Amino acid sequence: MARDVELVSATPHSGTPVTVQDPNQYVEFKIILRVTDPEKVGPNMKVTFYMDDLDELFYKFHEERIRGPFFKNEHITIKGKYRFVKPGEYAWHIDVDTWWTGLRTTVRFVVYFDFSLTINLKLVHNITTDSLPVPVEFAFETIPENPSNVSYTLHYKLEGGAWNDVVLGDKTSKIVYLNSAGRYEWYVSALYYNQRFESVHQTFNVNLLGEEKLEIVLKEIEDVYTDSLPVSVTFSFDVKGPGEPVPCTLYYRSKEGEWVEVFLDAKRSYTTQLAEATTYEWYVTAEYRGETHRSQIDSFKVVVTETPPPPPPPLPDMKVLEEKAYIARFETVFLAPQETHTPRTDLVFFSGGQVAVDGERIVNMGEQPAFVSMLLLEEEEGC
Repeated sequence: MARDVELVSATPHSGTPVTVQDPNQYVEFKIILRVTDPEKVGPNMKVTFYMDDLDELFYKFHEERIRGPFFKNEHITIKGKYRFVKPGEYAWHIDVDTWWTGLRTTVRFVVYFDFSLTINLKLVHNITTDSLPVPVEFAFETIPENPSNVSYTLHYKLEGGAWNDVVLGDKTSKIVYLNSAGRYEWYVSALYYNQRFESVHQTFNVNLLGEEKLEIVLKEIEDVYTDSLPVSVTFSFDVKGPGEPVPCTLYYRSKEGEWVEVFLDAKRSYTTQLAEATTYEWYVTAEYRGETHRSQIDSFKVVVTETPPPPPPPLPDMKVLEEKAYIARFETVFLAPQETHTPRTDLVFFSGGQVAVDGERIVNMGEQPAFVSMLLLEEEEGC
């Protein structure tokens, strides 16, 4: 027997997933029916919408009565909206009743619940105070606003310390008294329809007035002259002020190049190989009580020499000396800075430091130790 009423279409379509992000969200629906035999339909029509969940519990959520008369192939549109009250998967059922005959049809599609909650923290500015503890307000907003069935928890900690957890319930702000200066980190979590959501993390500083200042002093790097690359260079510096270890980070680069970042923690020097002959820049940052301190930028050059170093001076020609037989031998003397030495010869070769000959004395004029080589001439007996 032919049906008196046919289902032409349903929106959402049969088997199409529908995502619901909030329990207050409405899902719109629409069906279109076609009258195939108006005489059997009768003068009135009642269309009832049911829903069943995974537990196969049925809910009547919409009913509509339509008065005739009806015509053959007439299209009837019914639309409305439904609010889902709990998570789950659902299916539509449509029951069409007429006075004379009936039509029972099912439109199935799945409704997936994905309740989302966005937590936006309100900015906590850096605080400078002359006494502790200091009150700090932690506050936030959510999307959607004022959701139901939610529980918030505030999480905060001092840098290097353990997390403190404060249950807020459905409250969106909390004043906490902080007992220590330093950098703090905090965020908020929420339990929303048995799903956990978290905000991004935020940091702020609590500073005490009159705290000891920090200063980063770079040790100058002299220009490096070399005949080959790479060349080894050591970056050194001092951190003055705090009486506690301060983590530091070194930044260096070749001119116009990208900065290279090296975390040194409590170290105060770093040695590396530089493979380019150019100008280098470098500086150091230090993290101290929640603030970043930065040194001045220093620079130095790495130069590759184009000509080899001059050869050592030649040994003296023994023929230019008196026509006597001499015994020649070398003696090397170590001179500390500012020391003098009385030689037993008048022929002196020197290297390392700045060495001057003062009469019959050899004087080290530099700031570095010197090695002095002397050619000792002794007259041979019997000449």
